[in-house]
Amino acid sequence: MSLTKYQRILGLTKRKDALYRAWSGMMRRCYAAHAKDYRYYGGRGIAVHQPWRDFILFRQDMMASFQPGLTLDRIDVNGPYAPENCRWVDQQAQCNNRRSNHLLTNPHTGETKTLTEWARLYGISRNTVTSRIRLGYHTFEMLIAPQHAMRNGRFKDDHFREEARRVAD
Repeated sequence: MSLTKYQRILGLTKRKDALYRAWSGMMRRCYAAHAKDYRYYGGRGIAVHQPWRDFILFRQDMMASFQPGLTLDRIDVNGPYAPENCRWVDQQAQCNNRRSNHLLTNPHTGETKTLTEWARLYGISRNTVTSRIRLGYHTFEMLIAPQHAMRNGRFKDDHFREEARRVAD
């Protein structure tokens, strides 16, 4: 199987076509052992849905949902490149769907988000949250408290009362 096999499509220039570049990158990551990212994809057993190994069939399946500026993303990062597991997303969603992300669950609501998403939601730096994890802070409230609400690993009294009211609401 040739990774760069390209069937001519009238009006399509492969270097400029975003769908072709996405397909080509997908094929390279999964099947070109010399590619720098192969170990994270093909080396882990990530494969491409058999019909999608033909660019025209990939294009037929994914063209309808494609928009410029979006990238190809696998919903299940351990699953194959297949119609039911692929979508087009922006860079922020792509970054949130990585194996290396640290996930935190809010014990009050059961909601799970990445560390970066929680930091953004509560208006604190991601580095503040990672530092708190390294320092051994263990409760969700300690991790997402505003930067000046803590001293020596403890909540300042006013903030604790405010936080308790907010969680109770």
